[in-house]
Formats: sequence, C-alpha cells, structure tokens
Amino acid sequence: MPKSFDNLFPVPVQTQHCFNVKEYYRMAETGVLPPHARFELLDGRIIDRSPIGPFHGSVPKYLNQLFSAAAREQWITHIQDAVRLEAAQVATKVKLQMPK
Repeated sequence: MPKSFDNLFPVPVQTQHCFNVKEYYRMAETGVLPPHARFELLDGRIIDRSPIGPFHGSVPKYLNQLFSAAAREQWITHIQDAVRLEAAQVATKVKLQMPK
C-alpha cells in the first residue's frame, strides 16, 4: 500500500481565463453578465464591485461639488462613469476632463 495517494489522485489545477474589453462587452450584451450586476474588468479578470453604501455614495457627490466649483468651465467633472481603457473597463468615482 503506498504511503501517499498524491500520485494516484492528483489535484486538478484551477484554470483562470483572462478576457479583453470586447469579450467583456459581449458577455454583457448576451446576458452572461447580469444587466444590473456590479462588475469591473481589471487586468483581464472580471471583479465583483462592492455595493454603494451611504459613505461611499456621499464622497463622490462632495467631490463633484468641490471640483465643479473650482473648474469654472475649464474642465468637466464626471461622477461614477465607466471608463473604457485598452485593457480594462472600470467605474471611476470622479473623473476630470478637459473640454474639447
């Protein structure tokens, strides 16, 4: 009788799949990702986002007021918008953008 069963019953290796932005959007379009679920695509991985609590929700609102007042039409503030990057799809809390 062998002392170790490791060779008889190998542990399966978990496989990790990486996705690109196009695949991420396709999964959302086809219903693989639920429409109201909170996900982000980071480094090819689909990550669950934390729910928005009272503190979490109030900070971006405060920053929006602060930046909007300071902007004086020199830039545009965006609050909790999705940002599509080459390798990621993330939700920002606050984004400042120069007007075009």
